[in-house]
Amino acid sequence: MQVVLVDIGVALDGAWQAQIAAGAQAHTRGHCAEAERHYFAALAQATMHGNVGLEARADFELARLYADWGRLNDALRFHQRALALAEKAFGSDSLDVGEILTALSGVLCQVNRVAAAEPLLRRAAAISLRAGGRRHRLFVRVLEHLGLWNMADGHYLQGTKRLRRALALAEQVFGSFHAETADCCRSLGYALHARGDLRGAEVQYLRALAIDELLFGPGLKQSRCLNLLGVLYERQGRFAEAEEKLQRALEIVENTLGPENANVGRVRKNLADLCRSQGRNAEAEAHLRRALVIEERSPAPDTRQLAYTLLRLMRLARERGDEADTAALWRRCLDFHQPLLDLDHVDAIPCLSEMALMHEEQADWASAERLRQRAVAIEEAARGPDSLEMACNLHNLAMLYFKQDQVERAAGYMERSLALFEKHLGPVHPDVALAVSMLGATHLAQEDFPKAERLFRRALAIYEETLGPRNPRLRTLLRNYAMLLRHLERDAEAEEMEARARTLLEAGPAS
Repeated sequence: MQVVLVDIGVALDGAWQAQIAAGAQAHTRGHCAEAERHYFAALAQATMHGNVGLEARADFELARLYADWGRLNDALRFHQRALALAEKAFGSDSLDVGEILTALSGVLCQVNRVAAAEPLLRRAAAISLRAGGRRHRLFVRVLEHLGLWNMADGHYLQGTKRLRRALALAEQVFGSFHAETADCCRSLGYALHARGDLRGAEVQYLRALAIDELLFGPGLKQSRCLNLLGVLYERQGRFAEAEEKLQRALEIVENTLGPENANVGRVRKNLADLCRSQGRNAEAEAHLRRALVIEERSPAPDTRQLAYTLLRLMRLARERGDEADTAALWRRCLDFHQPLLDLDHVDAIPCLSEMALMHEEQADWASAERLRQRAVAIEEAARGPDSLEMACNLHNLAMLYFKQDQVERAAGYMERSLALFEKHLGPVHPDVALAVSMLGATHLAQEDFPKAERLFRRALAIYEETLGPRNPRLRTLLRNYAMLLRHLERDAEAEEMEARARTLLEAGPAS
């Protein structure tokens, strides 16, 4: 977020001002190393002249630069330095201090120190209200960060409400085409996306992208929206659009930040998810391996992100039947899992799901059920009972009961899951096809053959439209459909389905 500190009320040295302006220009273009040189030159001049206020400003610019650069430990350190100097120079209740407190809270959330962010935001809010009330520019930023803090803390409903208010205020205070308004659009889009309102999220992302392109042209701000849109389009099954957005984001961050930057790793993981959704597992693994190297080489690795990368790699290893690699990756995950499993937070759900799957493979159904039910409870508390992610959790619970031959119970959960997938993704999406296919399997198990066939036909049509007729994800559906046709003594059609399934088996693992 582009932030300009309030007028500090001192005569600025011309050389210092020139370095700050040059740094800001380079920062906007995404030339981080050049911006760093200019900001350090400004810091050196302020220190040489003993001007504490200018030191605070230079430290703050460096802190914001490092946050955009992905060097979060450096961002944290320089924010803290800037805060101490600003309090000394301007007083603890100054607007300068409020700006720094707000930005520092965002970095604390990024490094998973969510609890430490709240008192800073409360303090910043009090400063802004004393300065100019709820229409003050600082209050808009504080409200946006409070919403993002709610999201980071797992309170999605409250976070979304605050981000809607922040956007409305930003439009009043800054206008419709302003960098602060774009930031609020992007943040609200993220909240809507997290809650499963993909159409609403797209509107906000596209609006933020249009403002950023108008004000700044190609650069890091543009890459953030492109990355978010790529993730959203992948979730909607709009794979060609997703790939175009993610490849553009990757090109920007690699060219501006370098191939080993943490932001590059994040985009590569999103590309991996896109490839896996299309059954391109070898490409997915290549992206994940490169992302893992970036994360491991970081001077301060984010253990939560490392855990998720290892989980993704482990799933791919399991799908290709490599038991040794699966076991090795799981052992590496263990160090990171327990802290996440101790959290009643949505970030724990992927770990809970993986643990549940391991218990299912050992037929420890009671332990698996406890973990699956806990994931559902966490999701409901965080995002409500009708979120898109709830559809995934209900699907997993349905599959658990199906494996135990509790077919009626499985069908009930699968119907709820399907309704949510359709609500959020529309009727033609691979996740909808999966739910329809598995609901068909429950009816096949109950020997309701006409209903099972209608569902299998629908699932097959959706898969073929969204993924193509040769995607490995069709394999299980084709086998189940062939089984149904055998029951109906339509052997020629069954043989056709079985032949297609064998061809897909030879093509590679399903995603």
